[in-house]
Amino acid sequence: MSSFKETKDIIAEPFALPRSFGLQNYKDAFKAFPFVRYYMNSIIYTVASVGILLLTASMLAYSLARMKWKYSTATLGYISAGLIIPMQVIIIPLYMMLNDLGFRKSHLGLIVPYVAMGMAMAVLLLYAFLRSLPFEMEEAACIDGCSVYSCFFRIILPMLKPALFTQMIISFMGVWNEFYLASVLVPTDKLRTVTIGLQSFFASRGTTEWGLLAATMLMASLPTLIIYLFFNGQIEEALTNGALK
Repeated sequence: MSSFKETKDIIAEPFALPRSFGLQNYKDAFKAFPFVRYYMNSIIYTVASVGILLLTASMLAYSLARMKWKYSTATLGYISAGLIIPMQVIIIPLYMMLNDLGFRKSHLGLIVPYVAMGMAMAVLLLYAFLRSLPFEMEEAACIDGCSVYSCFFRIILPMLKPALFTQMIISFMGVWNEFYLASVLVPTDKLRTVTIGLQSFFASRGTTEWGLLAATMLMASLPTLIIYLFFNGQIEEALTNGALK
């Protein structure tokens, strides 16, 4: 509600409803803050990272949960170790590696770390879901002549839909709201995300224009709210299916 109020009204009556639902704060925010550029960057980072993550994590989880091969247990343990390693520990070698590869000059400078950062949780979530599925359908598909890839894309992937939606929402929120890596690895303003842009905007405007700041924060968080509202049913379905199985 504060985004529809003037600063003097917020200070005088912070918990009161706005006297009128004007859009002046949003108009001023678009004039003062380059939302389009930061939004496009965040969309590129988020869509690319989540898409690559879901595809690679689902294939790796499938190979770990449904196939027997040497070192599969060790690979699962190696992937699980990614959950306990803080990003601050590896930020310096990560920075040097991305700089040597030339990725920091493009969107790959954040897409690659985001995929790697979310891999452990995504693989373990999908691995647990795959372990609960029966093997009979895959066996029948193999008897009918399905290859490994056909079996995965035609049979397993549709069955993974609830878990994939759950992981998609978790990954989307994590990438869209991520601040630490974006603040360290992004060298130029043209590649900045919404979170870094907001920090720069707040530093330049101060804390006196509360209506303007509220409008910018609402617009920055709007995509995560929309994604959650549209797909929260998928999370409930995934949790219910997991509990029943």
